[in-house]
Amino acid sequence: MDWIYGSGVRAAAVLGEAADRLVTVADTSTLARIPAVLGEQHVDATPRLQPIEFAYDTSLSIPLLRMHDSDRNVEVPPVSSDDAVVFGMVEARPRIIARRLVVDPQHSLSLDQVTDTIDADELIVVANRREIIALADDSDLRAAVDVVAGHTGAAGVVVKAGALGALIYQAGKRAEGIPALITPRVFPIGSGDVFTAALAMHYFENGDLIAAARFASRTTAGYVTVRHFGPVSLDGVARETVPPTALSVQDPPWVYVAASFANPEQRWSGRVVDRGIDDIGGRSLYPPREVGEKEDAQVTAEADLENLDRCDALVLLADVARTGPFFEAGWATSHGLPVVVMNSDPDPDRYTMLDGTGAKLVSDLGTAAYQAVWAALEHRCGPASVRKLMLLSGGLDSAAVAALERPARALFIDYGQLPAEAEREAARAVAQHLHLDLDELDIDLRAVGAGLLSGSGQPDAAPTPEWFPFRNQHVATIAATHALVHGLGAVVLGIVAGDGDRHADCTPGFMSTLDALIRRQEGGVRVLAPHINALPHALLEHSGLTEEVVSQTHSCYTGNLACGLCPGCKRRAAVLERVSSHRATSGHQG
Repeated sequence: MDWIYGSGVRAAAVLGEAADRLVTVADTSTLARIPAVLGEQHVDATPRLQPIEFAYDTSLSIPLLRMHDSDRNVEVPPVSSDDAVVFGMVEARPRIIARRLVVDPQHSLSLDQVTDTIDADELIVVANRREIIALADDSDLRAAVDVVAGHTGAAGVVVKAGALGALIYQAGKRAEGIPALITPRVFPIGSGDVFTAALAMHYFENGDLIAAARFASRTTAGYVTVRHFGPVSLDGVARETVPPTALSVQDPPWVYVAASFANPEQRWSGRVVDRGIDDIGGRSLYPPREVGEKEDAQVTAEADLENLDRCDALVLLADVARTGPFFEAGWATSHGLPVVVMNSDPDPDRYTMLDGTGAKLVSDLGTAAYQAVWAALEHRCGPASVRKLMLLSGGLDSAAVAALERPARALFIDYGQLPAEAEREAARAVAQHLHLDLDELDIDLRAVGAGLLSGSGQPDAAPTPEWFPFRNQHVATIAATHALVHGLGAVVLGIVAGDGDRHADCTPGFMSTLDALIRRQEGGVRVLAPHINALPHALLEHSGLTEEVVSQTHSCYTGNLACGLCPGCKRRAAVLERVSSHRATSGHQG
């Protein structure tokens, strides 16, 4: 019966007895089969000549739409209801009048098309990130949500973010992240319809949008696991991943697609997974696009590994893989990156080394893509259950990261740096504002230090004036020790985009290696840089830090009074200027 499950029928199946009727467009043959799914639920159908078909090659593929030209503009009479769930349709746009209405625009091409078809006292808009950005014509997610809410008058906007979960925006409230549930199997076709219907049902019953989104997340997890519309027990089977933020949805984790590309079958598989990862909320690094064709084998290998170094996980398409992708999977494993292996016949005996070193073996593309994004997310941010220690330096970046991550406690280290006292006071101010317990350690590393921070000369290897040899390695190791003693499972560093351009110990590859090294020791403490790809100004804008707290941060490398001339002071000024300029332009005040 899969072929009659359009959005409306699927949503009606989720709603069950809570739905009085399904208003739809259907041909005679399809209409005769709907009772097999919905039982005695009333169906109010406007006729069309032939079925509309969405044909999928795989559960990740973009569907091929097949419909008769005469069915492209069907007139559906206006619909009135107390509560209504509305999905945008390809062949009709009926007028909907309701007291409370949840709308999933889907095929709508503009906000005007949405508002022209609905009339509600209370409106909730539910759409995926790509749809929200397209409707608002703004690439910044938070700004796009403001446009959608302002144009439609919606009381809430729910952004579906696939494998990352969902973001809930309500007027006058801070955005709330609803985590996805990690499940052993994922059938994604129709999962968005199930989420919208379950959210609407719970919201109409209780009026709490956050609780409704959590209910929808659990319902969707059951559907993608066993393809059942009713309640499904996932105890011991599923667990929550890291709650999403606007920043993590805008800057999702990277997944490297390891596959061969020598023939059409191989390239087709690679493209499906590449596009699918992007569609479900991740970001795919696809070698034919990022590296391209190279004649020299050494150049190709170096470029591929350099790109893999930027990623948070690897998915191996073993069905169409030759030797290269298997080498990349082994390289990823040795560098602490999680690996997901997709093979239509995932016999562990065929993959002893990968299975034995922690790779996940799955048998379909949809599950492979989701598992890869979840693994990448947890590699970057750590599992949701891990209690974290924030290494708080007192600078802009660490303050913003602490505000976003909300760790269990924070740590300031005086390692002999010249601005230590000013940094300590800044760290105390940030910790007080965020209600964090702050530990302070004095461990003098000046005997092995150099550069502006230590007040001494620079060694020949120094890439920049402020270089303090192996600083991140030193302080991360100290912090990991402190975390272990205090029963914490991870250390968070405030590294952001651009830091790796000046310092090797701020690159994604270095952080993965350091994380893998420290994890191998007793306690398995993680070392994380969850915002390593985030731009500093975006990080600060999303942090919610007040101007008073920001003014107390300290970024100077040369002393306790900001000099205004060192690289740290100049960078700070540039970030603050960009934030101020953006807020003035957009009218956004955080």
